[in-house]
Amino acid sequence: IAYKNLFYKAKDLRAYIAGLATTRIHILQGISGTGKTSLPREFAKIMGWGFDLIEVQSGWRDRQDLLGYYNSFEHKFYESSFLQAMYKAMTPKYQGVPFFIVLDEMNLSHPEHYFADLLSAIEQPIDEQSVPLLTSRLKGGEPPRSLLEGGKRIPIPRNVWFIGTANQDETTKDFADKTYDRANVQEFPKQPDEFTPTARASSGNPLGIKSLLAAFDQAQSEYSDSAAEAIDILKGSLTSPLHELGLGWGNRLEAQMKRYIPVLTACGGSIGEGLDNLVAHKLLRKLKGRFDLSSESLAALSQQLESIWDNNPSLKNTLPERCFEILETERKRLGNQD
Repeated sequence: IAYKNLFYKAKDLRAYIAGLATTRIHILQGISGTGKTSLPREFAKIMGWGFDLIEVQSGWRDRQDLLGYYNSFEHKFYESSFLQAMYKAMTPKYQGVPFFIVLDEMNLSHPEHYFADLLSAIEQPIDEQSVPLLTSRLKGGEPPRSLLEGGKRIPIPRNVWFIGTANQDETTKDFADKTYDRANVQEFPKQPDEFTPTARASSGNPLGIKSLLAAFDQAQSEYSDSAAEAIDILKGSLTSPLHELGLGWGNRLEAQMKRYIPVLTACGGSIGEGLDNLVAHKLLRKLKGRFDLSSESLAALSQQLESIWDNNPSLKNTLPERCFEILETERKRLGNQD
């Protein structure tokens, strides 16, 4: 990737891979030009996987904008590019490999409106994940009836990941908690750290979807102790300081940690790095924009996090850097100028 003048830190690549193991919905955030769209595109090219880019429009309001609609007067189904990408992922060329469908500028419109059906469907058991296209069976025409369940619903291909890129400015919408909670979230740095690549990796055969999922399962089994330690720290040392600021979590976060932490560790990361990512993007991001906080309370939390990281053997040689970034940004917003 670096040979194409695109630069990502190793820890950002680890976080991306661990996110693939955790959920099929991803949100890549950052200012324009930081490589949010390029990462899944180039990653797919290198791995021999599928990729399709969908440009979200500001006028999208419901699932018909995302999936398409049936015109009862013309007896014709108007397919969207998103639906065509899902068909593409099910073709013989791609059905055996992972496939990234990237929703570019996902938050130009409210994802909770146009993407609601998919958010709900992905929570279901893998064999029951599908979304409705029609209210009754088609007698002919498109979409291909052989792909529809009961003639009305399209299954979500098992090899597909939905990756949304998101800018944060006056033209975009905020994500709702239910979207953040279901997604793997990554914040891209404002300025990439450029470096000179030393060797170009030789391309091999594409890594199939079964092999990828087997690798994730192996990592989860091999590094299950890492996940258990991270959960113990979250439920122990971190509970009190986070609850003091009204931050809580449910079973979903713990389930995600059981996949995320082991895969991140297998990729060369650490418990501290993984816990920093998850606490920052799953919990501390809820502090953004709140005015019932004080700069002093955020500074106190920052000091508590530093103490927890310093005094826990499992977190040695790491710092909660992403947590610090969020807390410092919010302190400045509330008036701290230090």
